[in-house]
Amino acid sequence: NMLGNTTSVQYFRPDQRIFSTSLDQSNKVQSAYGELEHDLSRDWTALVGLRLTSEETEGKNTSVRRSLLDANTRAALGPITGQDPISTARLLATPFVQGFAGATGSDTYVGSPYGASWDQAGWKLGTKLKLGKDSMVFANVSEGFKAGSFSAAPATSIVAGTNRPNPGFFTPVNPEKLLAYEAGWKGALMDRKLRLNVTGYYYDYRDQQLLSVRSIGGEVYAAVINVPKSHVSGLELEVSARPAPGWSIDANAGWMSTKIDDGKTDGTNYTGKVLTNAPRVTASIAVRREAEIGNGMVLSLGGDISYRGARFFTLENDNLQRADGYSVVNIQAGLRFGPQQKYRLQAWVKNANDKIY
Repeated sequence: NMLGNTTSVQYFRPDQRIFSTSLDQSNKVQSAYGELEHDLSRDWTALVGLRLTSEETEGKNTSVRRSLLDANTRAALGPITGQDPISTARLLATPFVQGFAGATGSDTYVGSPYGASWDQAGWKLGTKLKLGKDSMVFANVSEGFKAGSFSAAPATSIVAGTNRPNPGFFTPVNPEKLLAYEAGWKGALMDRKLRLNVTGYYYDYRDQQLLSVRSIGGEVYAAVINVPKSHVSGLELEVSARPAPGWSIDANAGWMSTKIDDGKTDGTNYTGKVLTNAPRVTASIAVRREAEIGNGMVLSLGGDISYRGARFFTLENDNLQRADGYSVVNIQAGLRFGPQQKYRLQAWVKNANDKIY
């Protein structure tokens, strides 16, 4: 079971509303998965997989509204501390003026049941081919899904002029479907001192579940929505090198492109926008050196630097809610000593370049 509270206080509204929703929810997931590999030849293998999933969500929704203009509410809620936060149960026990004109609150839902269930079959087809003892190519195509869900935010919004909550809460977002294509090459060079992995991918989404800032009943909330069609494509490179005894170098780089192909949803059109938290470029490299320094002690020194490109935080791709690209440097040092080197001392500096991000 999952019990969660969502509370918002709107001090700058004339009525100084407080909304709160409590969801007492249980999720039941049943899944069966099988995968079969068959050797078509000594070096060529085919695989097929099947997954059957059934997911059921049930819960009870309690949503209440109060106003800080009401003396009873102010008395019941003060003082507010981190040990005694504003909870739905606390607001529910607070008296209020009923009716429409002059009302200072409402018990909009109290233990109202909700639920939904989803059944889906997913599959995978793939193949891999050895090009020699130290390299291979592979390709996969698979289909999967993510079950629908209920978002607490709409349950706390009051429809303008009705003093009633938005009933949209009781309609969950649709399941998200993904058709994924992947292909790549893995290999080892220089007597396996250098390992390389290269992977390309294309993800085709239907009804992708994304977080959006919406206006519901004249109020602004963050809620999960379905975007009808979107895609993600990219390329990833991984390098692992052991150039000399005691030395290790690990690096990776990624390029990713995202786009909402059909973003018409509930009167809003996100078509052509990029997905949130999706930097186009990411990269990192880590270097480590280990050496014996006598008396059974081993000293290790290392550092890494990572880069993450610019990204948006909203589906509107608002430049005011965008993070620029940044790099972070970390440094580590360690010492192993004692019988079988079972003792260890470590020191590190995270974000040594003092980057704010």
